[in-house]
Amino acid sequence: MSSDTPGRPEPTDVVVGIDGSPSARTAAPWAAAEADRRSRPPHLVHHAHCPVETVPVGFGTRGGDAP
Repeated sequence: MSSDTPGRPEPTDVVVGIDGSPSARTAAPWAAAEADRRSRPPHLVHHAHCPVETVPVGFGTRGGDAP
């Protein structure tokens, strides 16, 4: 990574997504070995689903609606 853009991979870096699946468990070591071969840092990306509680549209916008 460049010090100009911390956290942003360079085009030659290796980025792999992991999700706990069998394919990801194979991809992660491959990415580490490929990054080592390129002398670049590996970037492992994981996504976690975080449900968001919704509030009805207009709730709390008129007097008396707020709890």
